[in-house]
Amino acid sequence: MLYGAIMSIFQFFAILQRISEVFMLEEHKSERKIAKTPSSVLIKIENGAYSWGIKPGKNDVVFKPLKEEEDVTLSGINFTIGSGDLLTITVPINSGKSTLLHAIMDETKKTSGSTTVTGSIAYVSQEPFLFPGTIAENITFGLKIDQSRLFASMKAAHLLNLP
Repeated sequence: MLYGAIMSIFQFFAILQRISEVFMLEEHKSERKIAKTPSSVLIKIENGAYSWGIKPGKNDVVFKPLKEEEDVTLSGINFTIGSGDLLTITVPINSGKSTLLHAIMDETKKTSGSTTVTGSIAYVSQEPFLFPGTIAENITFGLKIDQSRLFASMKAAHLLNLP
């Protein structure tokens, strides 16, 4: 019993050390240009190169800031998305699809080039967020259920014909 308590204390301090090292990383400063005036161009990247800005340390425990020339995840990115355009990205696993999305949202370190976004961006993760409960409870997030709004939400999400 004493051994288990001591091990728990050591694990707690190791976790605190990891968390403090992440919190001590340099704060990300946005360099993305946000166009204020309406435009037919919604997203434009010119000569973009992006990195996550950190690399795993020994045993993937400690994260260390990267130098500019280290570990550029994506480079040579050039594209323009206009109003009504459809862009598909079909590349193998670990080719940088998620990194590109995070670069557009300015959540990666830009090492070169420019990123311009007109308007706002919404991102829906590939991993759904569900908590234990009914479909209705997941839609309303614990609020009082308004049947007409619930029905409208379920219709919009194509949830009315579930098996």
